[in-house]
Amino acid sequence: MAGAFFTNERANYMDYFTPVMLHTTSVVWQHKDKRFPFNKKEDLEGKWGVTVINNSFGQEFDKYATRHLNILTVASLSQALEMLAAHRVDYVLYEKNPAMAYAHQMKLANSLTSVEPYISSEGLYLTISKQSSCNQGALKYHIASALQEMKQDGFMEQALLEGMQQWDNQNSGKTFVN
Repeated sequence: MAGAFFTNERANYMDYFTPVMLHTTSVVWQHKDKRFPFNKKEDLEGKWGVTVINNSFGQEFDKYATRHLNILTVASLSQALEMLAAHRVDYVLYEKNPAMAYAHQMKLANSLTSVEPYISSEGLYLTISKQSSCNQGALKYHIASALQEMKQDGFMEQALLEGMQQWDNQNSGKTFVN
């Protein structure tokens, strides 16, 4: 799996390769007309949020959210952003760059905004199932070596920038539907 956050639960059934591929920053998204002060995770208590099913924001935040926050889950980011735009929730939790791209494509960028501070900045790892027949020492060594070389060459960051530009070019003028 490419782009997985580290969690203790996943480490029970997945092996993680280092170094991380990239880091992603997750933020709170709010409607511009219904903003509330946000400086720490405790500011989300008593409000209704939404995120995408099975999304993780790091073990510490996930544990806090389970105990103290009201967070709905939906099948897609576009659905979550539409709920925020329609004032059905107070905030969306999601990674900053993908949500910004979706908000722009959905023509919601003028209505929604991300707020600081971010709720997490997590490494995105390449993983392999512990049950996979490919999970063998020699192959794992070659993959880890290739990841190290790609990191040193700046490949991941360049690929991200090129992918975002290509995605933007392909989707300019299109709108998303659920």
